[in-house]
Amino acid sequence: MSHVNLSKVTTWLHEINSIPTLQVLHLRYTHLPHIAAPLPPFNLTSIATLDLSGYSSFNTAVLRWFSNASSLRYLDLAHCDGLHVEPLQAAVGALSNLNGLCLSSCNIEGDIDGILRNISSSFNYLDLSSNELTGTIPRANTLDISNNNISGELTDLINGLSNCSSGSQVSAILVRNNNLKGIIPSSLGQLSRLQSLDLSSNSLQGPIPLSFANATNLYFLSLSNNNINTTLPPFFCNMDSLQVLDLSNNHLSGEVPNCKSPSLTFLQSLHLNGNDLSGKFPPFLKYCNQLIILDLGENKLSGKIPTWVGSNLPLLRFLRLRSNMLHGAIPANIADLEKIGNMKQLESLDLSINFLIGEIPLSLSTLNFLSYLNLSYNNLSGRIPVSNQFSTFNDPAIYVGNEGLCCTPLPKCSKDAESEATAADVDKLERTLYIGSIVMGFIVGFWGSIGIMILRHGIRIALFQLIDRTCDWIYVQVAVKLKKLKC
Repeated sequence: MSHVNLSKVTTWLHEINSIPTLQVLHLRYTHLPHIAAPLPPFNLTSIATLDLSGYSSFNTAVLRWFSNASSLRYLDLAHCDGLHVEPLQAAVGALSNLNGLCLSSCNIEGDIDGILRNISSSFNYLDLSSNELTGTIPRANTLDISNNNISGELTDLINGLSNCSSGSQVSAILVRNNNLKGIIPSSLGQLSRLQSLDLSSNSLQGPIPLSFANATNLYFLSLSNNNINTTLPPFFCNMDSLQVLDLSNNHLSGEVPNCKSPSLTFLQSLHLNGNDLSGKFPPFLKYCNQLIILDLGENKLSGKIPTWVGSNLPLLRFLRLRSNMLHGAIPANIADLEKIGNMKQLESLDLSINFLIGEIPLSLSTLNFLSYLNLSYNNLSGRIPVSNQFSTFNDPAIYVGNEGLCCTPLPKCSKDAESEATAADVDKLERTLYIGSIVMGFIVGFWGSIGIMILRHGIRIALFQLIDRTCDWIYVQVAVKLKKLKC
């Protein structure tokens, strides 16, 4: 019944309590009303899964009432306000069969140990993320304590996780955005079943442990926004299960390892931006045909963008090579980067602050999903494409810093300006000749008529009548022509 508005069902607790055989109950974000005391005797003797996340009126009395659910195995109270460490300690400790607990985003302050002090066994799933918790890192097969105030040496806080009896079952450790420091313990690499590890946005330093070569089941690894200062170890080439690798915003240096054979073929998202990596464009990426996001920005990569980028990465949606030392063209011939137009799913392309030369390939205009483009501060030249998708890129900042580029939204190309000036000159000359011919015809006709009148007095009256009609006709014609010329 998740996301159903039950705000007017004031007897909801009494109603569900009348179903003793109920095993699974999801009331996620249902706007449940406050339950006034006294509460009925607990009757949910079979309940195994309870989801009350988003229950804004949750209070200690309701928590104490549910602590009688001895059969409860999973409890989700995410986004429930009004929770405190001491009542949670009593309630969680009373749930003897509980092995899954979610208390994410509840604004809980205090020590993690205070909540879990009465728990004798480790959880299969524990989510305490986005609170104000401190203390050590608890044991759980799937653990998320991200976005808290946990501080200290990571090595000490892990507390020998890989050596405990349950360590071999650990599949996920997510501790991003805390105040952890020190080195990354090598014991993490001994967790043979570890699939997801997120240590990002802390103050960790030192190298990436060589023991990570043993984490062959790892498919998500994020060490971004730390102070890791090392080269990329070559064992990454053998981590074939990796789907997401984020090492951005560290102090990685040296060249990206040149994997000798097809590697990381399941990789979908690669973030190496914000480091000091050098060398050529990583050649192993030609085998990563599942890649969706590629960010190599803010490094010292040099050389040309390889020709296979367009043909070997058909699923790519985000390509960011900003602020490197890449040179060469974005060529118009199909043998080079014009093949980038084959990446029909591309939504974001940033090649800014490099040394690229040549024209913008027309094939880029066929990328119908492209919503972000930045080619600024290169040495590109020629006419900016105006058809299809390029008609939406009207911000000059997209192309600024390329003195050779012209056409909308930049100033017009010099050839266009010359053509317009030539056309204006021709139009002016034609107008002058037309008016001049009319004036000359009038003069010749006038003096010719005067001469005839002088010689033949008899036709004077008829001639004056003809002149009047002719003058009227000439006046009308000149007025019409001048009006058309002004338009």
